[in-house]
Amino acid sequence: MKALIALLTLVCVLSFDAMPQDRKSRPGRFFPQATSLTTADRLSEDGDKVLSVFSVSKQNTSGTKRSAGDFKQRLDSLIRCNWDVSSGLWISSRKKEFIYDAENNVSQEFEYKWIDSLSRFVKYYKTEYSYDEKGNTIEEIDFKWVDSSYYWSPFWKYEYNFDTLGNYAQEKEYYYDQNTSLFVLLWKIEYTYDLNGNLIQDLIFDRDDVSGELKEASKTEYTYDTDNKIVLIIDYFWDKSAEQYLADMKVEINYDERANITQEVLYYRDEISN
Repeated sequence: MKALIALLTLVCVLSFDAMPQDRKSRPGRFFPQATSLTTADRLSEDGDKVLSVFSVSKQNTSGTKRSAGDFKQRLDSLIRCNWDVSSGLWISSRKKEFIYDAENNVSQEFEYKWIDSLSRFVKYYKTEYSYDEKGNTIEEIDFKWVDSSYYWSPFWKYEYNFDTLGNYAQEKEYYYDQNTSLFVLLWKIEYTYDLNGNLIQDLIFDRDDVSGELKEASKTEYTYDTDNKIVLIIDYFWDKSAEQYLADMKVEINYDERANITQEVLYYRDEISN
């Protein structure tokens, strides 16, 4: 019965989240201004219990009369619990909390870990997100909590660029140098698309340990048929001695008349015959 109740609660939450944003209210109906909370339990794939807490956020503050579409379900926190066989209880393990900006994008994500000796969650990890005017994530910065110094220490940063059509154009990863207090570029990926918006190449550059410069490391090329179905994938690596790309792996994909994949053939590089 408890499992059934939890399932029904989760269904209700997801149904509310799917409510269209332009839905009109009934004539004369008013909605409360306060924020309300609801919860739902679920089991993860590895059997852990996850408690989700949702809030109802206000979308429009222009007037007092509000429609159901003015509210949007959003996730406030997640708590992961592990089943303890000896005690027969769910034991808290991890917790995540989410902070949102004015556009309801996640601006900060906090992660806490449970300490048995303290019987509480303690700060562990956080990520800060930045967005462009279209709502695309353009930057993520990861921090670790330093308890001895009582501050958040940055250690990873990711940057994302988009083309005029909204496709990923470039992705960069940085690590934080504690000695210089600066982010150092570690690698980047450049993406290329055809006129139909299909990804046809991703090019990876890695940081050279000696010079510190980014140099070509590998690439993947994608080929499509006239129906824009992918039919060929080839991975290449950069051969420093030959100063050229060499094919490393190839995948051929075949389809039936209904566009279902019928066969995938994988080829690996023969290093002896080259």
